[in-house]
Amino acid sequence: MGWHVRLLLFVLVVFAAEATTTMHIRDFIKAVESIEAANPGLQMLDVVKGLRKVAGIETDLTKRYLGELSDAHNLAADPSVISYVSKVIKHRLSQVGKEEGVVLTIDGSNVALAPMLLGLQAGLQSNFQGLYPLTLTENLVASLLHHIKNEQSSIPFGTRGFWDNISSPKIYTHEDLPSLATDAIITGGMDGFILGSEAASSNVREQSLSDLLKSYYSHQPDATGLNASPRLISQNRRKNFKQLVSFSLMKSQLVQALTVRRNLNESERKRLDDVVNEGFDKFVHVYATCPSIKTRSQWGAAAFIGSPSYLSLPVPYLFIHHTYSPSRPCTTFDQCASDMRSMQKYHQQTNGWSDIGYSFVAGSDGNMYEGRGWNWVGAHTSGYNSKGYGVCFVGDYTSTLPITSAMNMVRYDFTSCAIGRGGLSSAYNLYGHRQGSSTECPGNTLYREIQNWENWEVNVNSSSVIMGWHLRLLLSLLVVFAAEATTTMHMRDFIRAVESIEEANPGLQMLDVVKGLRKIAGIETDLTKRFLGELSDAHNLAADPSVISYVIKVIKHSLSQVGKEEGVVLTIDGSNVALAPMLLGLQAGLQSTIKGLYPLTLTDNLVASLLHHIKNEQSSIPFGTRGFWDNISFPKVYTHEDLPSLATDAIITGGMDGFILGSEAASSNVREQSLSDLLKSYYSHQPDATGLNASPRLISQNRRKNFKQLVSFSLMKSQVVQALTVRRNLNESERKRLDDVVNNGFDKFVHVYATCPSIKTRSQWGAAAYIGSPSFLPYPVYYLFIHHTYSPSRPCTTFDQCASDMRSMQQYHQQTNGWSDIGYNFVAGSDGNMYEGRGWDWVGAHAYGYNSISYGVCFIGDYTSTLPSTSAMNMVRYNFIDCAISRGDLASTYSLYGHRQADSTECPGNTLYREIQNWEHWDVSTLLILGIYCIYDVLTNALW
Repeated sequence: MGWHVRLLLFVLVVFAAEATTTMHIRDFIKAVESIEAANPGLQMLDVVKGLRKVAGIETDLTKRYLGELSDAHNLAADPSVISYVSKVIKHRLSQVGKEEGVVLTIDGSNVALAPMLLGLQAGLQSNFQGLYPLTLTENLVASLLHHIKNEQSSIPFGTRGFWDNISSPKIYTHEDLPSLATDAIITGGMDGFILGSEAASSNVREQSLSDLLKSYYSHQPDATGLNASPRLISQNRRKNFKQLVSFSLMKSQLVQALTVRRNLNESERKRLDDVVNEGFDKFVHVYATCPSIKTRSQWGAAAFIGSPSYLSLPVPYLFIHHTYSPSRPCTTFDQCASDMRSMQKYHQQTNGWSDIGYSFVAGSDGNMYEGRGWNWVGAHTSGYNSKGYGVCFVGDYTSTLPITSAMNMVRYDFTSCAIGRGGLSSAYNLYGHRQGSSTECPGNTLYREIQNWENWEVNVNSSSVIMGWHLRLLLSLLVVFAAEATTTMHMRDFIRAVESIEEANPGLQMLDVVKGLRKIAGIETDLTKRFLGELSDAHNLAADPSVISYVIKVIKHSLSQVGKEEGVVLTIDGSNVALAPMLLGLQAGLQSTIKGLYPLTLTDNLVASLLHHIKNEQSSIPFGTRGFWDNISFPKVYTHEDLPSLATDAIITGGMDGFILGSEAASSNVREQSLSDLLKSYYSHQPDATGLNASPRLISQNRRKNFKQLVSFSLMKSQVVQALTVRRNLNESERKRLDDVVNNGFDKFVHVYATCPSIKTRSQWGAAAYIGSPSFLPYPVYYLFIHHTYSPSRPCTTFDQCASDMRSMQQYHQQTNGWSDIGYNFVAGSDGNMYEGRGWDWVGAHAYGYNSISYGVCFIGDYTSTLPSTSAMNMVRYNFIDCAISRGDLASTYSLYGHRQADSTECPGNTLYREIQNWEHWDVSTLLILGIYCIYDVLTNALW
């Protein structure tokens, strides 16, 4: 190629390398690893001193306590690494509020690296005398002195800023006039104090610096949050700091340092005591008493719509909530921030509120999140918003509790913080949301728990009993309306209805309850009578009329002419399940009617749908049509995108579940459980951080795997053919079409529900519209690129979480990158699902230069040092690829690449990249040929 093309490619590579370097702790750790690799044999202390030398971190103070850097190693490293290290360590505040030398950490904190490294070096050199001044007191002295001399500055220290982008942070800007001891300086100083103390008294110094930083800053809690996490992690920063520091010694050092300053005039000296006392008290309050509270700008909040109303402080009430949806606790900052943005979007765009409703939200990641905050009136408890704070735990706590650390954070740290700052009355009353509104919030289990907390009150307002009959009637009507409004077509609500029925009908077996539910919903046909008998002997279940009404609606399946499908629920794994075939299959198993298992769950519905397809050629889809919910958090109405088949995706999925549960009931002790317990264990399992690797076998996420192991496709097909053949209402031309329709249709059924993985469509995960008009791929494509998200850095293990991650990525790609849509064709979660991005047909934006000739498949998570779950990798390696080939979209001779083979990037992470080199069709030899396409696309701008 000519020199000008080579120059162009070189510039593109340099630009891409610059674009992928961020002010995130992950990138700093990678730079340290690169330096360690280039300088083998150096101890941690050598590397720390070398980094300081690179960044020029040397002052009279550091010389006094740590010695000079003249003996520090001149670290060998790539020039780009040296440049990056100098920029990321050297702390500076600009006049326009930009703060440099700060990184964003995985726990959501902003950390100045210089005081962290100084504290660590002091510990490594066992210089206890220097630990306080090098990490905290000297910076606090400088900031307080500046505050004394500049009265217009009302904040002595702890000022915070916001990143240009929390996924790929590069620029950190302060919201107000910054203090000299910013929040990042103090947080970095606390980390330096902790790591220095640890280094002085343990075997930390035997590690490499990168390993220490990874263990401290990169820990990602599992589903138990911080309950079982190691002690020395950044999420435990405040807890560890309080245990290690002497606040009295720290304050005395401050006073001593400020007193000897000679540049204070008389009036400034008089202000000294007040500033020190007030300032230090505030420091202790914010960084020791209060929990870590992430501000709105830190989690990426949208603006308040309109003008907020202000609370009259202190407020007398504190209301406890749970989110219900998201139903799973968030255990990382990325996940919690994403949940906050999703909730705010729902509250603003769906509820029509001005902002997220809660005052504060508690994650299971060690952080609380500012909603409407200390001063603004919330929208959390109707009638009490102007009188109280609303604090919400992320997760559904109907049958489980939040983790202990999250509850203690709210129960002790937050309430002490709120009282200490004058926001909450010291004589406050604590309530659950249900005490102020007709709702099940904050969940039965959490509600029982808070009754043991300090200041809990039985009645919200004792005077409420003194009201006229007309007010009581009005409230009664409001309660009925609220109950109706909170009932959804989600599996959780159906299980709750079943629990309610079981409680009202003690002593019934599972079979009795299933038959009773069918009787309520009127699920009886000639087919059910033939295989299951009549319902005349079924129990008349006692239940609240509202429960009876709900059960009829949620079980009775129907398809309207406008595409509405009823009798369908959304499950936690993101599937749409028709309840009628599920219950029929379960009953067949409970009655050991194995002969009826196929027709009751699947074959009869497939026969009806194929027959309809034969007689209605305009219908191009014999079965498996899908729809979308009006709201995936609170689903109520399910509408099909196209003309629905009679055997919809929900009917088939419900039939598969009925087949699986029926087979299990016929051969195990399942029948000894209650129906609600069986449904909870099957539909409510939420995988931990390992995804499905260690999950039970009998869960809905394993639906396809279990179905393939249990079903006989040949028997199923023979039953379909036999049933269609004996139908008398086919004319001659329709009979001729029979074989083709059955063969093609059944092959498609096996392809979609047995060969392919579960792929959630764009409408299922709540995608925004494509911007503009998509370009279309040629078929088949010959290249498949593997990616990782890097951010979100944690695998998503539930549909709620994965769908939220998909919406966040799409929003980032469209609004920040300026692309037409999410870049990937498909995305793999660790929840058992894949997610449609640009899909089978549209050109993606995933591998610069190769988008028009390839698919891009991305794993959610950062796989630099770990692998995705085995189940997620197998889903892509085997199920997805087999699916793509069998549908004719991916050539059977395809070549597999990692993203880094086509672009200057570390994607898909070092560990995953090594892994895919063992996969079938991985290839490096054709990249030069592909490079011709890349150059052509660059020169013609035919890319995104």
